Amino acid sequence: MLRRMAQVCLGLVVLIVVLSAFMRHHGAGVGCADWPACYGQAANALQASGPTPAGDGVALARLGHRVAASLALVLILVMLFGCLATRPILRREGRLAAALLVLALGLAALGVVSAGTPLPAVVLGNLLGGFLMLALCARMVVVAGDPQGRPSDPLLARMAGLVAILLVGQFALGALVSATWSAPACSSFGDCLDLAGRSGWDPAAFDPLRVPVPGDAAGATVQLAHRVGAIVAAAGALVLGVLAWRRGRRGEALALAGFLLAVLALGALIGGGALSMPAVLLHNLGAAGVLATVLRLP
Repeated sequence: MLRRMAQVCLGLVVLIVVLSAFMRHHGAGVGCADWPACYGQAANALQASGPTPAGDGVALARLGHRVAASLALVLILVMLFGCLATRPILRREGRLAAALLVLALGLAALGVVSAGTPLPAVVLGNLLGGFLMLALCARMVVVAGDPQGRPSDPLLARMAGLVAILLVGQFALGALVSATWSAPACSSFGDCLDLAGRSGWDPAAFDPLRVPVPGDAAGATVQLAHRVGAIVAAAGALVLGVLAWRRGRRGEALALAGFLLAVLALGALIGGGALSMPAVLLHNLGAAGVLATVLRLP
């Protein structure tokens, strides 16, 4: 029963991540009519004039986000009380459920206190918090479905932990690209390298407390870091997949390869200038799949 609840919770968190991405990117102007001139302008107008009525798509996404978040919170509470009420107490599952509750309440508080704030720190907090919740739900599915504990594989566990850290770092860089409207700053690795050099490799581009400006040349530095991070994280995931295959975890290895290829292909498409809403959302969904698969391996 606990495993089924964890699976439902994982599905809800994936939905929350995708809906959050849709609202964030729609607000920045992804898919706007006169791309890329319109990119970031909607957010600037919001800062200047205050909130404006949302379109039907955004209103539905916001409603769906609130419903999914509320259901996830209720489910997390049920899982936590269930772990504590069982005799003996389910300690591993209880710790995961407690961490999920802390994250869910923290994200809710962040949403209340940061409404309308343009700071990248808010995007970072929301995105990383959502992906951490996804990671904990994925672990809960594994732990709750294996009450006896599977034989330990220290090397696989260490490698999965390292790749998970690389992925979280890459997600943070992706959040900065989104939050600073750096997506159209450059369209190729060489272009990003050249523009980043011209801008003086400005470290302020990574400041989460700096209000972003659309078209800022420092965006190329953020884009370059994201592209380099993608190479590093993909290499780590590839090594992990090969290791999992050799350890007999072939289902997870194939799933990891599939998600990874999809994310890289979509990332190349987006980086080349095809910044459409479906591509961006699928890119986020694929990233969630990579992380969830990695965390099934330890």
